[in-house]
Amino acid sequence: MQKDEQALLFPTLERLTVCLPRHELLEIVKDAEEVEALLKIEIGRLHEKLNNAQPLSTAKEVTDKAMSVNEMLTSFETPADKFGATVSALIGRLRKPLETPHPPHSTLIHHIAQRDKLLQKPGKTEDLDSQKKKQSEQVQALLDLQKNPIFTNKMTEATALLSLWKRISGHRSANVFRRAVSERDAPGYTDKILFPVDLSLIRKMVTAGIIDSYAEFQKYIGLMSHNCVKFNGRESDYGIVAREFESYVDESIVTAVNAATEAAIKKGEVEAKKSLQKKEQPASSLSVSEKKKTEAPATKPKSTPPSSVSGPATAPAVA
Repeated sequence: MQKDEQALLFPTLERLTVCLPRHELLEIVKDAEEVEALLKIEIGRLHEKLNNAQPLSTAKEVTDKAMSVNEMLTSFETPADKFGATVSALIGRLRKPLETPHPPHSTLIHHIAQRDKLLQKPGKTEDLDSQKKKQSEQVQALLDLQKNPIFTNKMTEATALLSLWKRISGHRSANVFRRAVSERDAPGYTDKILFPVDLSLIRKMVTAGIIDSYAEFQKYIGLMSHNCVKFNGRESDYGIVAREFESYVDESIVTAVNAATEAAIKKGEVEAKKSLQKKEQPASSLSVSEKKKTEAPATKPKSTPPSSVSGPATAPAVA
């Protein structure tokens, strides 16, 4: 992984954990500690096989779970995939170019290559560096959302979020998440997934005002994808679908926030321009009606009532 990609990794992992409840975060820490111990054992066994050295020692219960060298060479699962469901779900949601390497003999490597080939537009090819640069820019755009008030501010109306929901519900992968997972279809789901989320629930929460910002919308989509990868595994078909759908939703949110930001800027510029024009408008450019309002009415000279008899007035007679 290159330095610029390493700089994106930890902020991205932090962003992906924003959607997770505290209980799930504690599970990640617990799983991570066990997976780390297993990895040390397996590295020690590989070291012993290559150099006839002594393997690293650890607790017996952890040693029993660690794979032998032959198992490591043939298995399509890592310790995280076998014993760290929450850790595997977290790293399984990473998008290119931050995706972690797949285990040996992974059935997904060929599948992913075929998918990328099908998604590539005809007659348009990009070299690897250009692809990685574009992918890094997309990851950075998601991190930059946190600084945009349009993304975090609460909305008084649900129109924009319902429009976004309608858009993503039309994606080819949306059918997988349209309804709640039943115990009949997925035995053990309710035991493993404590905070189930689906698209129909997200729509109800938007309508009720519980989800009232783009940030909240993204959090619940993230939790829904996390649940899918956790239950099915990052190497499963559903794991691929979850990553693909979450990436599509992220891109849709970036597009919506950028459009709303541009509209707000344009609206502010127009209002500021109108205000400035009103202040600097010269008197000569005023309309006739405005001139009449601003001009003070002319004062008319007082006129004396005309006399009924012409000539000098005569003094009244004295009795």
